Amino acid sequence: MNNKAAKLAAEHYGKTLDEVEVSRIDFFMSLWAALDGADAAGQTAAGYEVPPAERVAALSEAEIPVFSNAPVKIDAEALARGMSAVIARAAELGGFDAEMAAALTGVNWDDAIAASDVALAGKKPMEYLAAFAEQLVDGGMTELQAQMGQLFASLALRWQLEGPAEAVARARKKAKVFYDHQMHCPACGGDAALARVGEGGSGDGRNKTLWCAQCGTSWEFDRIRCPRCGTRNQGNLHYFNIEGDEGHRIGTCDECGSYIRARFAGEGDNAPYSPEVEDVVMARLDAVAMDPSFAGGSAKRTGE
Repeated sequence: MNNKAAKLAAEHYGKTLDEVEVSRIDFFMSLWAALDGADAAGQTAAGYEVPPAERVAALSEAEIPVFSNAPVKIDAEALARGMSAVIARAAELGGFDAEMAAALTGVNWDDAIAASDVALAGKKPMEYLAAFAEQLVDGGMTELQAQMGQLFASLALRWQLEGPAEAVARARKKAKVFYDHQMHCPACGGDAALARVGEGGSGDGRNKTLWCAQCGTSWEFDRIRCPRCGTRNQGNLHYFNIEGDEGHRIGTCDECGSYIRARFAGEGDNAPYSPEVEDVVMARLDAVAMDPSFAGGSAKRTGE
């Protein structure tokens, strides 16, 4: 995570958003600081051996996530340490009610992580997190408590996957793999959490990049294409935005019924950009997108 970019983006939004949204950004900034303070990354990045560039290119062409072929060796102690630290910080900041706090702080995360399939976490992170949530339910948590535990596990795991993901990105660049149209993260296989449309990238003009919240990878994608089902039928792809905010939009697909949040950077837009901060800022778009009436009410359709 680029802490400098996140800080600059947070400062920028601190001048433009309301108090509630700024508080949400501050909350997550504090969680990220707790993970840094706990050394949640461990020595994972230093020990990761990325495949040769040619192999990375072949995996990308076949749309096979690199980690599934060259797994990251996860530091279980660092993962548990990160989870404990971020949960403690969230509880300290009043991030959840007393019952949720008791459920999460009452777990011995060293034991919970040790009982999980840690090897899977470095190979197929999303499968690991789903299995970890099931493990928590089997251990007595409610579904909601397990989902929250899964969220914190995802945050702590991100700190260990980011370094190896950066190594994969360098190998992809060396192999000149820029525009391979993958719908899933080329490093860990996760779904795109958000998109950015603006200048930059390997093509001319405005390009689209997708971002994976699980490992921090960004990759180029087709400007006119659904990142969920892959359709290129422009008539079924639409963008909506909340009135007064042209920079943040909801991209919807009529074919699969899915959506993705997108940050649109217009010409001359020099605002600091941090995908992590954008992920927090655009949480409000999730509520809008899941409202059955949003297309005709609280958001409006825009052209791309």
